[in-house]
Amino acid sequence: MIRVVGIDQSYTNTGVVVVEAETDSASTISIKTVFEGAFSTDPDDGESHLVRALRTRNYVRQVLGEWNPVFAGIEAPAFGRGTMLASLGGLYFFLCEAALASEGLDSLITPDPSTVKYWALSVLKLSKEESKKARKGKEYVLKAYQRVCNKPSDFTLDDNIVDAYFIAEIAAYAGVLLNGGEMGLDDARRKFLLSTKKTSGKGKKKDKGILLREGDRYITAESYSALMEQV
Repeated sequence: MIRVVGIDQSYTNTGVVVVEAETDSASTISIKTVFEGAFSTDPDDGESHLVRALRTRNYVRQVLGEWNPVFAGIEAPAFGRGTMLASLGGLYFFLCEAALASEGLDSLITPDPSTVKYWALSVLKLSKEESKKARKGKEYVLKAYQRVCNKPSDFTLDDNIVDAYFIAEIAAYAGVLLNGGEMGLDDARRKFLLSTKKTSGKGKKKDKGILLREGDRYITAESYSALMEQV
């Protein structure tokens, strides 16, 4: 069994989910939520982005200290948001530093928002029209959570916690695969390494990786420690 944390960063409401992952008889990874929570800051309180980021980091540190995850996933900021990207970037690096400095952490995985949504929606069999709608809102991500976690159709949960769950799932699979572990490795390979043929507008077919096509979206705690020794 390994313990993994998923963090959906936000100044207004950061979602945090801790899961435990283990192999079942079919050599796939089964995941169980053991903690879920959120930390909010209010822009109307007059606090600066720096103070709000520090308060959010302190909450995340507390959760990390209580659960000691082996792998962590933090959603990277989406590009193209102008000044908002700069603000989120500060919070993002605070949270990454907190995770990498936590005791017992092996690796930090940082999927982008589109990968998180793609991962969540992959459990649903959507039509083309539904896929277009799903990319624009949270409704279908909640449906995916309901299916994966065996929740009724009227079940509701904070959007940030739902996203944090899927970030934790990604971190669990990616962490096992990147670190060469045996736990559910075949299942992890199916999730990350399979390719599919996609026809372009000119009729040409090409291989396209399914998930996490960028190979640099993770950092090990060991390399972080080595870097800090040089500072």
